[in-house]
Amino acid sequence: KHIAADIIPMSDRIDIGCLVNTSFRKNIHNQAVAALMVEKSVLHAFETSELAYLPQNRIKYYLLMNHEEFVDLLSKMTINMHVTFSESWGLVLSESISQGVPCLSAYTSSFFDYDEDLKRKLVVDGFDDSWHIYQKLENVLKDRDAIGRQCIEYAKRLNVLVEERLREFME
Repeated sequence: KHIAADIIPMSDRIDIGCLVNTSFRKNIHNQAVAALMVEKSVLHAFETSELAYLPQNRIKYYLLMNHEEFVDLLSKMTINMHVTFSESWGLVLSESISQGVPCLSAYTSSFFDYDEDLKRKLVVDGFDDSWHIYQKLENVLKDRDAIGRQCIEYAKRLNVLVEERLREFME
């Protein structure tokens, strides 16, 4: 059985990671539908029967993997999504941006609170609505490379902030 990853040429393909579990809090259905609304997209998700109602030729499934493999997979995506109903930070966000891959989030997360521009670009207001997620995906894809560079700089700033706060705590 062919999947879109085999059919769509690599140069034209938009790889969208939605590498979350199927708990209702992770909002996998709205994110998956939004990803598939993007033309020439391939959705990358963990193996689940939850998405069986969607066009399977555009979804690539993965089994659980170790941390190093997971970060490597995140780094190969055009964009990642972690638009969940409840999340304070989430490692998917930090690991994705540290690789220069933009990652959408919901306003339920405080992850982008230290950069208003990235917050405006990557936080989905209507996070329980596939259309809102899709629109945010499209906007980010228009300027993906510049946003990816911003993400790397933000990851560096967060690391400095963490080190400062740790020093303050230890004093």
